[in-house]
Order: sequence, then C-alpha cells, then structure tokens
Amino acid sequence: MDHQTKGDEPFQELISVQLLDQPARVEATSPLRGRKSLIFSDGRQAASRLSGKLKNFSLQDSIRPLLLAGLRMLEERFGEPVPLGYAYPAILYACAKLDVNFRLPGAEHEEFVRDLRKVYGFIREDGDYTEFRDLAATLNKTHVKSVRAPLARVLANRHTGLLPLALAAPEAVLTENQRKRLHALPVPPAGTGTDDEKRRALLDLWLSLSFSAGSILVEGTPSEWIDSKDGPALKRSSGRHTSVLEKLLTVKWHRAQFGANAKPDASWIDFLATTFAQNHNAQGFFVNAAKVRLRPEVEVDWRRCGHCTLAQPATP
Repeated sequence: MDHQTKGDEPFQELISVQLLDQPARVEATSPLRGRKSLIFSDGRQAASRLSGKLKNFSLQDSIRPLLLAGLRMLEERFGEPVPLGYAYPAILYACAKLDVNFRLPGAEHEEFVRDLRKVYGFIREDGDYTEFRDLAATLNKTHVKSVRAPLARVLANRHTGLLPLALAAPEAVLTENQRKRLHALPVPPAGTGTDDEKRRALLDLWLSLSFSAGSILVEGTPSEWIDSKDGPALKRSSGRHTSVLEKLLTVKWHRAQFGANAKPDASWIDFLATTFAQNHNAQGFFVNAAKVRLRPEVEVDWRRCGHCTLAQPATP
C-alpha cells in the first residue's frame, strides 16, 4: 500500500526535529550552529543516497518559510501586493533581513552570494518599489538551480507544497479591465453567494488546480527545465481540469466554457488563457506567476477534503 509516510521525507522530518532539539553552540559559525546528527546505514549506497536526499529536503524546508516571509515583508514594506513572479528576489530579501545564507554547490554559491549582496545594498539604500522591480528583473536573470529546484517543489508538491500544508493559497492579480471581463463571464452553476463571489471562487479553484498540476512558471526558471524530464516536474496544462470541473460544474456547462469549441472572447477558458497563459503551444500553457499572489494562511479559510484528505481553501 502506498502510504503518505512512504519514502525518505518522514525520515528527514525526524532528523530536523532531532537537530532543533539540540542546543546551539555559541562559538559555532556554521548554519546549524554546531548541531550534528550521525546516521548509520547497513550499506554505503543507501547512506550516500540518503545523504543527498536529506540535503535536498533540508534546503526545500528552508526555502518554504523564506519565500513566505520574503513576500510578506515586501508587501508590508511597499503597502501593495507582491506577485509570485518575484519569488527568487523575495527569498533573497528574507535571507538578507533574517541573516540567512546557504551553502550551495560550486559556482552557484558565489552567484547566490552576489545576488544577496545586491539585496543588502537595496535595503541599505532604502529603495522603493520601482527600484525593487528593476533589481528583481536583474536577479531573475540568474539561474541558481539549487534554489529554484526546491522552489518549484515547494509550489507544486502534492504533499509538501504550500497548498497541501495550508500555508498559502494562490490569488489572481488582475487589472481593472481584467476584473471587468471576469464579472462579465457566465455564472458557474455551483457554489453559494453572489454571482461575482461564485466567479471569484471558480477562479481561485482553477488557480489551485494549476498549482497542484505543477503548471506555475516562475520568472527566471531555467529554460532547459521546460518540456524536459530534467529538473523539477513542470507540466503544461490545457487549463480545462476536466476530471474535477466536469463533476462540479456539469459536463454541459464545462464543455461550453472550457471545451475546444468554447466561444472566443466570451468563455472562461478564453479569459483564463489570455490572462494567465505563458509559453502557450499545442500541448498547453503555464500559468504566469507574475499574475498570481500568495495569500498567507491567516487570510484563508481552510478545510480538509474528505476524499483525498488534503488541506484546501474553503470556497463559497
């Protein structure tokens, strides 16, 4: 039976708790401040595999809170939403504010340190949002894969991603004209509340399904990971999410609004594709992270699905 506790992730959690229970050594300057864990294995191959995986899991567990903290601190600083397209700059911002550094392999460590130094300069000079956007555009041109790979898993992993852990939920970042288009779309035949609340609930659900499918493309993602088996699993989507939405919205309504023959300029799939689609081709598209904001857990009402047991944002 394939349990959720299968694999090495639960072992990583045990190691993390064991390390954090140890008192830090004041004189130590390493990231763990002298905390250590000794692991025994009955084979060198298993030990080598586990050692590499523990490093990856540990970095992923570090990226998750840094991403959320960085986006939150930037929104507090600028007083307006900061989209997920600034994920890597947000991680760097949290590292600078919280005095965190990573030990990355090879030349990537030097590249990360250079990027971090630029963020320290931005903070020191008390830059505004316009200056941050310019800095972020530069930072997103660097490809520190050792940070971007766990970032992709933090966004999309079925069990350890932000959504399943009820840490954040996606929210659309729309212009005024895009909001008008949304409010003009047909009302979904499911949900409660006003017509506009039903439309917004369907949009939030669609974004959550896109996250779960691994269809979010963050600015600066290495191009060689797109349409490739290398790196994290990035998957284009048709945007239809048929298996879920047909049951919720009825087959007839779903086909009219999400099917191949849906009317241009007057259907849900046309609105979603023109608003969010990036790298669109015959196989589908990615959702542009610049059009998405992460709502922190305190802004979301959560529920647990009785069928799959995963945490989900409660919708009307």
